[in-house]
Amino acid sequence: MLKQHLDDYIVGQETTKKIISVAVYKHQYIQQLTAIDKKYKMRLHQFNSSLASLESYDTELMIEEPDLEKSNILLIGPSGSGKTLIAKTLAKLLKLPITITDCTSLTQAGYVGEDIESCIEKLLINANYDVDLCERGIVVLDEIDKLSKPSLYSGTKDIAGEGVQQGLLKLIEGSKVSVKVKDYANIKGVLNDSTNTDNSKKNGNEQNFIVDTSNILFISMGAFIGLDKIVAQRFRSSSAIGFDDDDHNNNKIDSKKTSIVEHVVLSNGKSLSALELTSPVDLQQFGLIPELIGRLPIITALNPLSVENLVEISTEPKNSIIKQYEYFFQKMGVRLAITNKAIEKIAKISLLNGSGARGLRSILEKILLSVNYDCPGSGISFVLIDKQVLYNFEKNDGLIINTDHTETQIQNSISAKYYSRGDIFTFLNDVGQEDEQLMKKIEQEYKIPSLTQHKKVEKINASG
Repeated sequence: MLKQHLDDYIVGQETTKKIISVAVYKHQYIQQLTAIDKKYKMRLHQFNSSLASLESYDTELMIEEPDLEKSNILLIGPSGSGKTLIAKTLAKLLKLPITITDCTSLTQAGYVGEDIESCIEKLLINANYDVDLCERGIVVLDEIDKLSKPSLYSGTKDIAGEGVQQGLLKLIEGSKVSVKVKDYANIKGVLNDSTNTDNSKKNGNEQNFIVDTSNILFISMGAFIGLDKIVAQRFRSSSAIGFDDDDHNNNKIDSKKTSIVEHVVLSNGKSLSALELTSPVDLQQFGLIPELIGRLPIITALNPLSVENLVEISTEPKNSIIKQYEYFFQKMGVRLAITNKAIEKIAKISLLNGSGARGLRSILEKILLSVNYDCPGSGISFVLIDKQVLYNFEKNDGLIINTDHTETQIQNSISAKYYSRGDIFTFLNDVGQEDEQLMKKIEQEYKIPSLTQHKKVEKINASG
């Protein structure tokens, strides 16, 4: 169920999706067992005590059930590879509360910034101040790699690096966190007085909640830029290991100008991303403290995205960016058409910029800026983005070739193709020149005869 849901929104990353699905399912299952254990603990204790009082009962058979401990996760992957999307997708699906905290805003207590325990406060809010529900929730620590301690002492106090890592230890391992909520009386009224306050104390108009983090699942994630170089360097001492210098993205893109992750060729000839071979030793060298690494037993790496992945991300998921833009312009009465060749070009530019899937939206926003401005209240019914539009964008936007043109001049040179209602057949013809499948899809949408069949009839009539 979890894996299938992630498949609907996330392209590729099969191993990571399986690991996340298993970990979250296990977490939910442990919470169910814990709830059952709490409910019947007293009865089982009384029952076992009565059996032990019998002379014929062997007390050695009274085996205590082991405590099931959580397995926190560390997600590693380049920017735009899908780490945050996985977390947000889970948040929509799960009935458990979940919160995503940016570690770059965390500081030690007493300094400007968010306290380390603020993530528990956010989780409690998402649980509608139900402490029992909060204690079964999930905390996502995003950008945890930014907490890596500096390799050299700079002479200033480290309030947001190793200090925060130290502060996270007890939180992740399991501790009781006090969360103070001011003006709780009004909040409680909004929540229809349904909040579980068994683990809370009231002080005037302030409510103090005690949250046990022992069973809260922590998912940490980060890009860990440069970690692949550390892993690769570790393998260089082994003669059985090589390095893949081939172009893994089939684009002949200079790896020095992009964020392409180094690959390692194993002794069996299989090529893997260096991040997939990450060990605790590598993370420690990167700057995470050993105690924190030990509390994140599951380490999984997301693979760098290829052009093919980015094209699929643009079109296939239920909430793909192309579908979003098509829907937006449809509400304006405009049919937006982006050909496959144009999408492939967008993917290549995004990969070159090193921004991954996030770069797709940035590029499309620039290309469609004039379209968003020109279409409302105009006679434009159809807009085409083809490879020629992308050629102009690549040439003039300055992503590939830096020019001295102003931003206004650049945007004016990136012009999509506009068509009025009466130009539908010209529009279809232009679409069909690059993407016949898209042309047929639009023909079906507007319930018009096939343009391809119409051309065949015209040729037959002309030859007759």
